[in-house]
Amino acid sequence: MNMLKVALGAATISLCLNSGIAEAQTRENFEIVAPDGYTIAADLALPDGWSEAVPVVLLISGSGPQDREASLFGGQYAAHPAWRNAFIEAGIAVMSFDEAGQGESGGNWSDMGIHDMVEIGQRLIMRARNHAAIDSDRVFVLGHSEGGMIASLISARDDELAGLVLVASPGRALPEVLEYQLRLNASEQTEDLAEQEEIFANLQTQWMGMIEQNATLLEAFHMDPLALAADIQSPVIILQGWSDWQVEPDQAWALARAIGEAGGSVDLHMFDDVNHLLIRDPAGQTEYENLTDFTLDAELLSIGVNWVLNASQ
Repeated sequence: MNMLKVALGAATISLCLNSGIAEAQTRENFEIVAPDGYTIAADLALPDGWSEAVPVVLLISGSGPQDREASLFGGQYAAHPAWRNAFIEAGIAVMSFDEAGQGESGGNWSDMGIHDMVEIGQRLIMRARNHAAIDSDRVFVLGHSEGGMIASLISARDDELAGLVLVASPGRALPEVLEYQLRLNASEQTEDLAEQEEIFANLQTQWMGMIEQNATLLEAFHMDPLALAADIQSPVIILQGWSDWQVEPDQAWALARAIGEAGGSVDLHMFDDVNHLLIRDPAGQTEYENLTDFTLDAELLSIGVNWVLNASQ
């Protein structure tokens, strides 16, 4: 049965999130071996005092070299601690990892392809399922931006996943996404159309050169997110901000439609004034460094956590 449920604007929040000190947790550090033989450093955060096996969420960040905290801008922004604290408060374990060449992991990030990321994700999931504290039937994957494509590929290979949380995940081929972003960049630099075209051409040349030097981006560039969505075998929730200029809101609708038309179960939640970083940003600033508050939107976090709780019942 096709299931598409949409929530627009404000939604009822049944989980009380604490913006202060996180709930008590134990973090277990471990390593796995990546497909090319180098080590991936990771950790499992468990709610203290667990007496029964708990659900777990594997966090996968977006494009670019990321450590397990998904921190940017000199540490002002860190998405994964916010998700980790929210899930832990709800009694849900969280697994996160340093990508190749980042943090304590070996390897070279530029050489790590998207299929390598999928395999790393699968090995982390296997580790979680074999852990005494984890309920092997309640394993979820949360993917942000490009991480949503990786999560989709994992689900296509694993029909035992309990669910996917796709956050600001693309619903359009990446060449189209890149062209939109670069043209937006050019239009902000000048109103002259001829100059915009020249700026766009230069930016496109620069970006394509960078993409060709990075295995993950190059592989993702030749994938269709909607085709990936059609192969998802897990229930899905899509979380998307209306102020996201990197992944425009209509892409979330396209992604939800592709999942639903393939017979999947999908919830779509849109959030007013929330940008690609999941921060409240009514102005939709393209220069994130100008933001003064890097706190993730509490409503978005709550909706995501509550969905995982409900899917765990």
